[in-house]
Amino acid sequence: MVQKLAKRGPVPPALVSQAHAGSPEKISQLGAALTPGSCTVAILNVAIKHLDTPLIPNAQNPNHANSPRYISILARALPSFAIFAHVLEDASHNQELSEAVVVLVLPMKERLFRWVDFWLESGMPCGDYYPGENMQETYCQMAAVLLRLVALDVRVQDAFVSLPRYASLVLKIWSGRSADGSNRFLADLDCPAGGCSILRLLKSCILDHSGRDALVDHLAAGHKAAETMTFTLVERAHQLCDACDDTQGPDRRVIAYLDGIFEIADVLIPRSASLRACMEKGRYLLQFTMCLDAISAAIDNRNSPHQPDLISPLTRLLQLIIDRKTATVAQTWRDAIAGGFIDVLHRILFSVADSKGEHSPVAAGTAVLDMLGRCTVYPKVLMALAKAGAIAKPGTRRSSHPQISLAADEFWKSFGDRARVYGSAAQETKISICDNIKCAKRLLPSPAQGSKACANCGMAIYCSKACQKEDWNLYHREECPDAKVYRRTMKADKSWYSHASREFHAALIEDAYNRFESEINKRAVSSFPKHSFAEVLPTFQFRTPTLEIDVRSIRGKMRSVHPSQDVIKRRMLSLMLSYKGEHLSRDMRLVEAEFPLGIGGAVNLMTLVQPSEGRYKVVYSVPLYSTVVES
Repeated sequence: MVQKLAKRGPVPPALVSQAHAGSPEKISQLGAALTPGSCTVAILNVAIKHLDTPLIPNAQNPNHANSPRYISILARALPSFAIFAHVLEDASHNQELSEAVVVLVLPMKERLFRWVDFWLESGMPCGDYYPGENMQETYCQMAAVLLRLVALDVRVQDAFVSLPRYASLVLKIWSGRSADGSNRFLADLDCPAGGCSILRLLKSCILDHSGRDALVDHLAAGHKAAETMTFTLVERAHQLCDACDDTQGPDRRVIAYLDGIFEIADVLIPRSASLRACMEKGRYLLQFTMCLDAISAAIDNRNSPHQPDLISPLTRLLQLIIDRKTATVAQTWRDAIAGGFIDVLHRILFSVADSKGEHSPVAAGTAVLDMLGRCTVYPKVLMALAKAGAIAKPGTRRSSHPQISLAADEFWKSFGDRARVYGSAAQETKISICDNIKCAKRLLPSPAQGSKACANCGMAIYCSKACQKEDWNLYHREECPDAKVYRRTMKADKSWYSHASREFHAALIEDAYNRFESEINKRAVSSFPKHSFAEVLPTFQFRTPTLEIDVRSIRGKMRSVHPSQDVIKRRMLSLMLSYKGEHLSRDMRLVEAEFPLGIGGAVNLMTLVQPSEGRYKVVYSVPLYSTVVES
């Protein structure tokens, strides 16, 4: 917003005319005479006339620096660009001026881009004749000019943000260097309300659909762009750690800037393979977590009240960890834990006090624990957290807010239960799944060599060659070609449901069914008194830290299969018909559980449980990617 200053009266028309005629001295005098609200269309015409020139100096060309012609052009353009920046400020609350800017700027957008590029290369702030004196001011000014332009009118936004040239300038401003080659000046924490214009420019671009696509295309065009972007994201985060050494300690500006960095990474990394590869190479999650931990520790050491404000960067960081689509899950969590994720989690959640609202630190804190709880249904995540001693650090229970304490208690209880099941299941060093529903060895000890997946598709897995042959004749001959394609698609999307995860999930279902069998039977009788057990489907919900139990009627219904998974439709239909028709053993039970899978997805594991040695054991399972039961 333009500040209200004492006006010195309207700009003399004679001065406007003299500046329009081309006198560099008069153009500079015109710029000096401007005050907020004093710009007119005539003044805009002065700036446009001296900027809309076919000859624009090249800051890297020494011949231009010594050419009288280019020196003359530059002498008029420098003050004219400063005038143009003033006009943009006034145009935001002057409709007539705004419309004039749109009409005049759209035809000359390429030349305007070239002028912005010139200022960036030369390091000349608007109206300053001394190149390289204040690179930070130059970059912030250029970012502010582009921000005001695209915010002025939707026509300008549509014309600018989708252009490769605009994306190139945005990344150049974000990744620019000072005259001595360092990047340190670009984390501008001294900007007024609204934050650093450089950060806001990049965020405005990635939050626009066309701008985001143009940025992603630019990153894909050359490996150097992705490398530079990676370096800058990590470097900016470390700059903020250095800012914490200030005697005042980190404040909301540092936290907001860090949150912006994480938001940029969260938006761009899933969409840019080249950026993702460079970020992985630089172990960005380790770097980001270390920076968040350092800032959190600095706040803690100074007893600053800003610790709860870190809940937003913490949430974004956890989302980056969960959504990571490259490397292994184990490496992802090793990096996060090595960076201090567990310590920073406890420190931030412990600081949350009473607060209201959907976006309050309390709501965000419980959401973080919920997100983390969804991750612990996967064995590699559980193992990484257990090795880090996460289960031995229930520090969030000391939170002064009852909602955080309750959510923390639920998380640690769930974590302990899953770690216990994992510890028991881990004693079986080999996967023992068999996809042959007629397997005669279901209740026998697992084979020493473990089960082996189909060599062609990798989706079906068997305990023996005999079972593989039998299932091939029953189902898999028809499934295998489509299963191979489906598995390749899932792997490309990083949402492949591994056999190790499936076996662990079967163990979780087995444990839950045995612990809650009595409650399940009571619910079944209470909800469906006229149903047989074969017509009732117990369900478990593992997408939240707190285990949810339900029973559903499957009388006259069949389990639907998502079209993308038609490959197993026949197998699923046969299982349901065999179960409800009691072709299987009468003491078997059909049980289903839902688990999170990939980004925003879920897998429903349909299992058969059968009594063995005084408890129920999962003897068969089919993974589904649908949550609908329909007639």
